[in-house]
Amino acid sequence: MTHSIHPTRSSDLAPARAGGAARLLGSLPLALGADAAVTGANALLYLALAAPLSGLLGVPAPWLLGVGAFLACYAAAVALVARRAAGPRPVRAAVWPVVGLNLAWTAASLAAAAGTFFPLTGIGRTWTVLQAVAVLGFALWQVSALRGRRA
Repeated sequence: MTHSIHPTRSSDLAPARAGGAARLLGSLPLALGADAAVTGANALLYLALAAPLSGLLGVPAPWLLGVGAFLACYAAAVALVARRAAGPRPVRAAVWPVVGLNLAWTAASLAAAAGTFFPLTGIGRTWTVLQAVAVLGFALWQVSALRGRRA
């Protein structure tokens, strides 16, 4: 008895991988959970290191503490929305405010990077723009995942 072994070509796996990636990227709980995790990490960073970050970024330490406290609360709220999104009931009404606040944060970050609020250092300006891009990415991911839920 002979066995024929046919090696699997990587192209044979591409559709399965692409479908899995699309499902993963279309996951509303994942989009919200990632947002909550990154926001929570940012909150902890600002709360724990406000004084050294102040000089590095060009933002007053009390402002960083306030932003850190806000972000901690926001991360907790987004985590709750993510948990609801993983359940059987639709949560569209809870997700849209998250998207709206992410878009508002993006706009405020870009205004801050333009020098509207504080005299940011070069590192502060770069950090603020990168943060704006990341938050915009979360908003777009969440909208995309919401649209995928309709299908």
